[in-house]
Amino acid sequence: MQEQALTVEQRLEKARMLVDKGKNRKALALYDEILAEGPPQAALLSARAVVLDRLRRSREALEQARQAVEMAPEDITARQRLGWLLLGRNEHEQALAVFTALPESLASQVGKAASLLGLGRFAEVELMSPGILAHKCSTVEEFSDRGIFLQLLGRLGEALDAFEEAAELGPKNAMVRLRLAEVHGILGNVKALGRCCDDALAINPRFVEAYTLKARTYSGQGEVRRSDEMSLKALKADPDSGEAWRTRAVVLSGFGRLEEALQAVDKGLELEPEWASLIYDRAVILAALSRHAEAAPILERLLETDSREVAIYHSLGATYLNLGQGEKALDIYRKAEKLFPLDPHAAPNQMRVLAMMNKIDQACELGRSAFPNQTENPGFLELYGQLLLKQRDFEAALPVFEQLTRLVPHHFVAWSNRGSVLYELKRFQEGLGCQNKSIQLNPHHPMPWANQGTVLQALERYEEALNSFDQALLRAPNDPRIKELRARCLQAQGHQAPEEEGESTWLVHLVDKEGEHMVDLHQGSYTGKLSGDEVLQRYFQELREKGHTVDMERGVVDGEFKAVVGKLETSPT
Repeated sequence: MQEQALTVEQRLEKARMLVDKGKNRKALALYDEILAEGPPQAALLSARAVVLDRLRRSREALEQARQAVEMAPEDITARQRLGWLLLGRNEHEQALAVFTALPESLASQVGKAASLLGLGRFAEVELMSPGILAHKCSTVEEFSDRGIFLQLLGRLGEALDAFEEAAELGPKNAMVRLRLAEVHGILGNVKALGRCCDDALAINPRFVEAYTLKARTYSGQGEVRRSDEMSLKALKADPDSGEAWRTRAVVLSGFGRLEEALQAVDKGLELEPEWASLIYDRAVILAALSRHAEAAPILERLLETDSREVAIYHSLGATYLNLGQGEKALDIYRKAEKLFPLDPHAAPNQMRVLAMMNKIDQACELGRSAFPNQTENPGFLELYGQLLLKQRDFEAALPVFEQLTRLVPHHFVAWSNRGSVLYELKRFQEGLGCQNKSIQLNPHHPMPWANQGTVLQALERYEEALNSFDQALLRAPNDPRIKELRARCLQAQGHQAPEEEGESTWLVHLVDKEGEHMVDLHQGSYTGKLSGDEVLQRYFQELREKGHTVDMERGVVDGEFKAVVGKLETSPT
């Protein structure tokens, strides 16, 4: 009864206050009540569209905003809202048309620039920049628009200054402080982010977005306790907030509590069933739980309504890959590349699928064409380099690993791979330097020790090479490749195992015609006071018992494999 005593204007003002306090459902109920009493007005529909958008009902919000503009095309605010709603759904072309048709102002120019950036038309934004930045700001909204534009340009220090001006002019504006917090977060200023969020919460204690921003930031920083605390505070401030439940899911996922995270996402979807971000998060968690068959149809449906969201393509491609559907994954990644030509993941994603399908040549060809534009992408460089190693194209692999080690100087695997490429190119001293660097970065991994031994052997520094192989075996005592390399080094050194005092441990195995690769037919290990000939006799006898043919004089098994014998260690009596 008391509500009905208020005029329409009073109820509209009350609804606006509810929105400011984050009570969007109550505001929507009030707008609906007013709508039920008479014919709709453009201002009411436009305001209702804002609330629907905050409730993640973006399609309804867009339709409502369009209705408002059709009813009152002269309403600049309604048209601006329509433009930003279109941007929120990645409808950049339509948004650009809306902002271009608006009378020129700072707000319309910022909206136009955001639309052009979404379309990848950066040169046009650069041409607009001087005019936008020359605009003399005097209100909270103008300084906020200036801050948004500078943030879009990546000029974050100047964006902070603009938002600081807006905050000074609007000391009770919680949203401005949240924007300040977001920029501090991008800059890594976690303490400043926390202060700005606290300022926003002092103005509006139910400002859920301030809690969730802190929770996500702390989660990203690995501060488990604080992220957990903030996500729970967000839920306490508004248990009906989909944003709060989504953040809770993010925090729980960070803890590895995926089943609980899935429950949190489902709770959020009960409240905001059309929110694409929550739907996407559900698919991602299902994939993390290896429930790829359930994740795939969710992501497929999302593409029907959010086809301009690149993350959906990435996740769907990875899901198909995990389901063993390489052709489908490749198709998705190729579609994404057409829509997002600047996406740095486009080439690596396709190369990964091609490699899984054993189409190494195609993967390398794609890598060759992408390499000039991917020199700052460590993930691409690592993948491309590994593929070139498989293809044994060492000349092409060298600049790839050189760039990777420049870009990520602490990447010990990259240094070891660079050294292996130099070894294959007969540049042994340079290769040795790279393996030494790799060991310096990670002395606990066997790979660089083994690779160092290979280079030392090529330099005929056999004792040092054997020491390197021993170091590798200390870290991986059962690795057959390292044992093979050590045995070959012994053979190259000319150790034909003269009998010594005490017991010796010997390893014998077969290699192919080239003497390069160990053959998994039979491997023997023998300990005792034995000579090399005695060890070979025992080994060949075991092979005969297994049905193999043995040429003792030539040391050849089954007409094509050679026996290699090496002493591993000596235990004096």
